Amino acid sequence: MSIHKSYFSRNNTLIYNSYTNTGRNPVTELFFGTTAISQYPIGYSRFIFDLDLDSLIAKLTNGVISTTCSTMKHTLRMTNTSNFDIELLNTFTSQGRLRATSFDLLLLRIPPINFDPSLPQIWDEGVGYDFADLQYQYVITDRNYSTRPSNWFETTTIGVWEENGIYNNRNLSPVPFSALTLVAEQHFEFGDENIEFDMTNEINGILNNTISGVTGWVIAYKPQLELFSGLTDTYEVQFFTRHTQTFYEPHLDTSYNDLIEDDRNLFTLGKVNKLYLYLYEDGNPLNLDFLPLINADYTGGIIIYDWYSQANNPKEQIKISVQFLSDELRSDSVKITAHKKICDNADRCSNSTIDQNFSNSIKENIITAARTLKIEEAKKEKK
Repeated sequence: MSIHKSYFSRNNTLIYNSYTNTGRNPVTELFFGTTAISQYPIGYSRFIFDLDLDSLIAKLTNGVISTTCSTMKHTLRMTNTSNFDIELLNTFTSQGRLRATSFDLLLLRIPPINFDPSLPQIWDEGVGYDFADLQYQYVITDRNYSTRPSNWFETTTIGVWEENGIYNNRNLSPVPFSALTLVAEQHFEFGDENIEFDMTNEINGILNNTISGVTGWVIAYKPQLELFSGLTDTYEVQFFTRHTQTFYEPHLDTSYNDLIEDDRNLFTLGKVNKLYLYLYEDGNPLNLDFLPLINADYTGGIIIYDWYSQANNPKEQIKISVQFLSDELRSDSVKITAHKKICDNADRCSNSTIDQNFSNSIKENIITAARTLKIEEAKKEKK
């Protein structure tokens, strides 16, 4: 089993009803609630991201990953900033928010305009850092604060989201929550868990072109939490983004089986060649297993063995090659070529072809083994 990592190409945190851009912040703050320190925003936020799948697609195209999509699993992984210290549970953050517990996060696909795959919503990451226009000593303006797109309202300098914040959590048009594609959902009991969203069906759909027009995904609380009334505090959970300076950069894990399996019964243009399989059952030679193997040409049906001698007669060696001419169980389906080499004490050697009776005996052994295995195979199929 091997794993390929695909990283984010862009990300940003959208803050409810705000032009603030935090695309380059190393941490996303997903919050909900009604109160906070006055200089920080209130309401709720949503995290958006896109994936760079070019290297994964290239490996599939050039055969580095030879498996099919159906055998791959894709998992989105984001590390929680509270994951390392249990003492952080049930405490306030520097923004005056309580660390959230007992909640669910949703992974939603960013919908195209009018839900038409030919009209994708293209968005930019932005250059912002701070979540608020903070006042620093000796500095008139906060240069880490930006309202350049993307943000809650805008996708680019000249573009806007079809619906502010991408979708409406009250299920109103033009982009009601109920019309979105829910990719995955995860429950957080303590609030320090890492994100592990299963994106297998989503990514495989993109790879096999059954899903198109995708420009990213949204991670958000359920609408019930975003609209929760009567709260006296603001709650949040934080995850590292693609701009983290740590080892915890978010990514997509693609696991696939790269085990080389013996499928030589399909070695010639998808045609079943039983004789070749019978000579090599489960990767082991049945009749000539005492000979050292030099080469096995799967497509040509040729096996060449190295020179072999018995321990009690090292000066006399034999070399055998086997060629399969047909996949039918007949004596003319197999061609055996055998040579003998005899060397004297001065290592002067002479080569000659071994008589046909020797070759025929090997051929008959192969055909007999093939028939036996075919009978056993037929019995298994009847059960």
